[in-house]
Amino acid sequence: MAYEVFQRRTIPFWIAQTRLAFPGIEMLPWDTMGALTSLVFNRGPSMEGDRRREMRDIREAVVDKDLPAIAKHLRRMKRLWRGKGLDGLLTRREAEAELVESC
Repeated sequence: MAYEVFQRRTIPFWIAQTRLAFPGIEMLPWDTMGALTSLVFNRGPSMEGDRRREMRDIREAVVDKDLPAIAKHLRRMKRLWRGKGLDGLLTRREAEAELVESC
């Protein structure tokens, strides 16, 4: 039952949040939408403050359909967690960047 709720409610909710955060994402490859949905699921859609600088840069890169820039900004975001014992987040951002690059 939990898997069904995740598929029917959670995933569509976060895809909608990703579309709001990154207008124009529908024009990019599906795997890019998946990577950015992962990002928004993990961090939320906010664009406010210095900790969201890369999110704003990604938003601009989405409009420009610039996949290399999206991957670059995902990697730059790792600055937030380096040396803080949150290596899982570093791995997650790298995997998202690699997924975008695979497009």
